[in-house]
Amino acid sequence: MAYLLTFIAYYIICYHYHTIPSTFLADNFTLLLVASNILSFIIAIGVSILAYQQNNYQFISQNLMYDFWMGYSRNPRLYNFDLKFFFEGRPGLMLWILLNISFIEKQKQNFDGHYSLSIIIITIFQILFVTDYYYFEEAILTTWDIMEEKFGLMMIWGDIVFVPFFFSIQTHYLSLHSPSIQILSTSYLVFCLCLCISGFLLFRIANLQKHHFSYDSSYVWGLSCYNYFLKQLFGINRCNMPKYIQTKRGPKILYSGCWGIARRMNLTGDILQSIGWCLLCSFNHFIPYTYIIYLTVCFMHRERRDNEVCQRKFGSNWNRYTNIVQWRFFPNIY
Repeated sequence: MAYLLTFIAYYIICYHYHTIPSTFLADNFTLLLVASNILSFIIAIGVSILAYQQNNYQFISQNLMYDFWMGYSRNPRLYNFDLKFFFEGRPGLMLWILLNISFIEKQKQNFDGHYSLSIIIITIFQILFVTDYYYFEEAILTTWDIMEEKFGLMMIWGDIVFVPFFFSIQTHYLSLHSPSIQILSTSYLVFCLCLCISGFLLFRIANLQKHHFSYDSSYVWGLSCYNYFLKQLFGINRCNMPKYIQTKRGPKILYSGCWGIARRMNLTGDILQSIGWCLLCSFNHFIPYTYIIYLTVCFMHRERRDNEVCQRKFGSNWNRYTNIVQWRFFPNIY
């Protein structure tokens, strides 16, 4: 609802009453970036004080700055208001899409009312990505970020600074360059669209499978359909019942469906769709590609860190799982 109301308010202010220009966010990008950085530090300090006052803090190390960066509390609340859940899914994601829309308007302003097909396609797919997040918002409750990560400066800065201002880098770049140099061949465009669509579907299916399994270990979303295609295309027969490892600590480790192909297939999907977004910017400059470079390095680091945590948590059960599912992201590659 907040997502829809934000778009309605933006439309009324910028397009109906013209209270502020539709390029306002693009025009004030630097000021907004500085203000968001300052705000992230203020919020992080406030959350740290709140954790101390509520006696709900836990030190990770003996380094004060590192603990401030990582966070003292896993799920801080102000009365009944979940701060982590709010910042994870509200201001940053919404601002990301509004910046994209503003950059489209900026490109039109810069180049006599013309805009490129690339900037429209990227914005559509990123709106789809964010809309999908809100539609399946319940699934975020079973993700690593919500369940395990502490809410410190790292997550706060990522949510309200990095997500909106860096994730919009493709549309920002395109808004500053003439649409005439952004004309793509039909075959190249189809290839980019296939990457965007397949990556998005893989990301969503993998997350849905894990989410539903966390509530009902007898069911993996889409598994029967997946096994049907394996049988029809390759003659491979597989059981429709989920395969998992029952750990000594209680949780079950799934290795059916997407999670039997690689350990983090949801992140694989995210990487694929992000490559599609970057390729839509063609090859005139490396700047749009800093996004996929960062994302890949970040995901590799995150997977390694998660692997270490799971190793400590599940011990021999995790060793058994990694022997079954040996690939981290891409089968036979990594």
